[in-house]
Amino acid sequence: MVRNKLHLFSPSFEFLVYLRSLDEPQELRFDSDKRMVIYLANNLETVVPSFRRFLSLRLHSRREVKNYLKKKFRPGLIKGEEEAFFQLLLDYLVEEKITNSEEEFVAFWVRSRLHNTPRSLYGLKYELSQKGVNPKIVDKVIEELMAAGEYDELTALERLYQRYRRKGKEKFYQAARRHRFSWETIKKLDQKLSSL
Repeated sequence: MVRNKLHLFSPSFEFLVYLRSLDEPQELRFDSDKRMVIYLANNLETVVPSFRRFLSLRLHSRREVKNYLKKKFRPGLIKGEEEAFFQLLLDYLVEEKITNSEEEFVAFWVRSRLHNTPRSLYGLKYELSQKGVNPKIVDKVIEELMAAGEYDELTALERLYQRYRRKGKEKFYQAARRHRFSWETIKKLDQKLSSL
């Protein structure tokens, strides 16, 4: 009895036919054979029906996409091969522009934080590290955004001040510290507001 190494919630008929067409269906080696990854990426909606809806909500980091796919789709591979499989699958999805790259995600996250709930530079880096983004990519993209004038810590603090100005300075200071702004930046804003 040939034991299938892939366990899906609802495998399509074409998918099962494809599995049988592989040279060695008992030993699926994803690190050396990219055919399976390409087939899965092109038919991901049949394997994980909610994947398109997940991607349409907002941009996601690689770790978020990988965790979502791991939760919805269990390939049932040997421990070392499962990680290699998901790495190949994610690389292919980014190559084919099905999902976003890490750089696009960082730029999206910084812009959305600036407009919706402003964070300091330190707060942004912390949030992105929690999302599994490489710190080198975060630094590079934030430097590019700062050079282009799209992100400035003082501007972010001003936006936060606009939200809290009716509640009083004490509430604003608490919110600024909660959003991880430094006292130096808060003092700069105080000086700017007092000079007006």
